Amino acid sequence: MKNHILFIKLNFKFLKIFGLWHDGNESRSYKVYRIVFLVIFFLLYLGSIVISAVLTSSVEEFFSQILYAALTEMAMAVKTFYGYYHFVTIYRLHKQAISKDFQPVNAEEDKRSKNLLNKINLYFFGYLLWSTAGVWTNIAFLFNGQFKLPFFPWLLGIPYGKHLPYNYNFLLFYQLSGIWIHAVLNVIVDSQVGYLLAVAGIQMDFLAARLEATQAGRIGQKKFRNTYKQHIKHFNVVNNFVKNVERVYSKSVFSQFCASGITICAIAYRLSSVNFAKEFSTVLPIGIYLLSMLNQIFLHCYFGNEVTLKSSRLTNALYTSEWYKMAPKDRKNVVMMMTRSIRPITVKAGGFFHYNLHSFSWTLNTAYSLFCVLQRRKSIVENEH
Repeated sequence: MKNHILFIKLNFKFLKIFGLWHDGNESRSYKVYRIVFLVIFFLLYLGSIVISAVLTSSVEEFFSQILYAALTEMAMAVKTFYGYYHFVTIYRLHKQAISKDFQPVNAEEDKRSKNLLNKINLYFFGYLLWSTAGVWTNIAFLFNGQFKLPFFPWLLGIPYGKHLPYNYNFLLFYQLSGIWIHAVLNVIVDSQVGYLLAVAGIQMDFLAARLEATQAGRIGQKKFRNTYKQHIKHFNVVNNFVKNVERVYSKSVFSQFCASGITICAIAYRLSSVNFAKEFSTVLPIGIYLLSMLNQIFLHCYFGNEVTLKSSRLTNALYTSEWYKMAPKDRKNVVMMMTRSIRPITVKAGGFFHYNLHSFSWTLNTAYSLFCVLQRRKSIVENEH
């Protein structure tokens, strides 16, 4: 844990490339580059999505072709804005995650933390590769002869079709490049949240193990008291760390939760109207996109749930230590910490959604309910005709 895992290093390099490095010390040339990049791949791109939504001719077309991409893009824009706005705090939190306070104190802790962080590193790389595949498998649109754009039909007002193949090729690659950049930005924010919460969970594991191993008979009364005070101090540091993560990412993750249920529903609705055998080139990228959306919300919920579960272990860890051998005035501190640890650390998005597996299942249930409503409406319209 002396340095960041490889994916987090790559994470911040991507932010520099995308013009989103914002530590207050950027050069003038970098600021010009930022403006040009954001105009080309954000303002023009997101504006095209809005216009495409306005120009749709029916509710079915809006839900099946526009909504699932539009909501994801809007959630990405919110996440990117708050990531840029809180960049200094986010960078400080990542530095704290590898600071002296968060380092393992023995070989066993070091081994456990390295194993877990290596798995998280691989998971984040898999997430990035999966999201990249979900975007670039849409290159199949170039060869199906339909001259349709994969995500939304109107783009920059440029005409395209069989009579204008070069225009079509340019717009297709621009659209895929834009959606890939936005997919990477989603992965960046999601991995930042997951990594920081994973670090907090590791610290809770360390703290529980240290408390259980703290025995007055082995280390002496005075050292026992000082060790306990260090553990209480570390608990407060980790608790504040989690609250800072919650404060910085609260609105970003809230926008993701709000968008995810409807987006998953819209993707499922689109898949329900597609012939899998005849339109496999369309089904494959949409299916990958759906799994990426599920992973986005699962990642937050899983790591947030881990923090809650691991913090709930502290009460038993405190009780199994030899607290009864402490002086009466020191026992009061233990009682206060035990009382505090009875209420596990929880993380909320927008003060509403908890980062836990219950929220994940609730989002899926909401998506399914919306899907059933749309399917019912579709069957009524078909029966009328």
